Amino acid sequence: MNSQQFSRHLVCPWCHKGEVLADTKAKAQVSAQCPKCMKFFIGDLDNLKTERSSACRRQGRRA
Repeated sequence: MNSQQFSRHLVCPWCHKGEVLADTKAKAQVSAQCPKCMKFFIGDLDNLKTERSSACRRQGRRA
């Protein structure tokens, strides 16, 4: 098994306890659900800033 260090930690802006891990710096934003409080947030992998967000309702398949 290849052990890899996750050096980037995005902390939940709601509860400040849950976190999302990333291995490299990138010019991208990710949306995630906190594993502790189950709320959603957006994290910027470039500067490690997080902001509160809400989930979007899925529209389903369009015919």
